Amino acid sequence: MLVLVIASILEVFLTQADADEFELNRAIIRGAYLIVIGGMLAYVSAFRERRRERLARLADWPAYESPAKGSPAIAKTLAHSADVFEAPRVLIVWEEVEEPFVNIAIWEGGNCVQMREFAGTFSDLVHRELVDSTFASTTVAQGNLTIRQGLTRVASAVLDADLTGRFGIVSVATAPFVGTICRGRVFILDRDSWSEDDLPLTEIVASRIGMELDRQALQLEAEESAAAREGIRVTRDLRADSCNTGPSRRRITNPDSREPAAEAGWD
Repeated sequence: MLVLVIASILEVFLTQADADEFELNRAIIRGAYLIVIGGMLAYVSAFRERRRERLARLADWPAYESPAKGSPAIAKTLAHSADVFEAPRVLIVWEEVEEPFVNIAIWEGGNCVQMREFAGTFSDLVHRELVDSTFASTTVAQGNLTIRQGLTRVASAVLDADLTGRFGIVSVATAPFVGTICRGRVFILDRDSWSEDDLPLTEIVASRIGMELDRQALQLEAEESAAAREGIRVTRDLRADSCNTGPSRRRITNPDSREPAAEAGWD
């Protein structure tokens, strides 16, 4: 569009010019075209380079660490996600199968805070029409958002009002994840703008985080089961030792008789 506008203006200028200025005007037109084309090429090149860098950062996902209560594994994962998107904050909200809690972790300013709330604290994380969708919005309270098909709008707020108020959410890109044990959503927060290209990256990050939460939950469950089995084994061994080394009765022999005397009391 910019090229067409510039071309139209210069063409009008050319038709009104004197014959003696024809060559000069043509040179000006060619120069203008070159400037516009050069600017467009520079923009495309910068866009492709930025996209390549983001994909490279995404591929450099942190190595898995053995989980433990209070482990920094989630913090490292969220910090890496924030770096990929160049976002100030990253929030995840998830539930685990057969657990009456909702888990929350938020990374902000180099710190990660984890907390637990009772299930149902947030009625719906997102608008009912967007439960299975990946989307982005810079005005969550107004219902404007970007999805894979382009710009759209919902009738009310994009996110749950309690969630929005508690974490002061204005701008967000979010995607759901569903694992064997864990299911929830990732929220990339506080970017000034979003594009359709951010949505696939958000889905990839959500999938990776979901897998890591699943793996962590499974490993912690396995470790707790192993500890319980070890406790049962130790208790059983202690009981067996107690039975083998318990009190016994002794018989006292009369030194003047070949017949044994009556049994004495317990040792």
